Amino acid sequence: LHSATSSVEVYSHDRGTWRDGPRLSAARVHHTCTELGGRLYVVGGVVGGAVRSGTTSRSVEVYDPVIRMWTAGPDLLAPLSEHCCVACCGKLVAVASAQSNVPHRVQVLTLDPTPSWSGLRLPGSGTPTRCIHAVSFEQELWIVSRERTWWDECAVRIAVVSVSLKNMHPTSVHVEEMDPVSYTHLTLPTKRIV
Repeated sequence: LHSATSSVEVYSHDRGTWRDGPRLSAARVHHTCTELGGRLYVVGGVVGGAVRSGTTSRSVEVYDPVIRMWTAGPDLLAPLSEHCCVACCGKLVAVASAQSNVPHRVQVLTLDPTPSWSGLRLPGSGTPTRCIHAVSFEQELWIVSRERTWWDECAVRIAVVSVSLKNMHPTSVHVEEMDPVSYTHLTLPTKRIV
């Protein structure tokens, strides 16, 4: 269960069929695959076997449809698995999920002038550490995350962090708390970040 694989399958919508694609150079599990600038980026994951016996990776593989090959991309600043990855404002953004001990929770790949990763600092207070999903919306990165609050094991804190990637600075944090039994929400004020 949850064993790494290097196989790639490609679905043709026109034909309604699957075919084998070019294999990754490393077998992975719990990685992401995201399109940016006409190329596919496979980011992080666990390599070298099953989840419990493998190693969380910093490696990135890039598929170029012109040469139809995977090549090595720039390594992440810190290893990631079970993370979210999204293309936003011409950049690739990887957000750590359950790995709250990762030094760079948000890592941003900028392609120009040369591909390189940088870390993005999120505000510490009021920002849950477990990323559920990240999405590009209106030229901003929205990170939806949750965590159990320290004062109530039943409460779940949900936060939406809005990040402007033009100046690489978080712009606001909107936090809601939810009681998972009654599904009632308590909306906390949006915190603007300057």
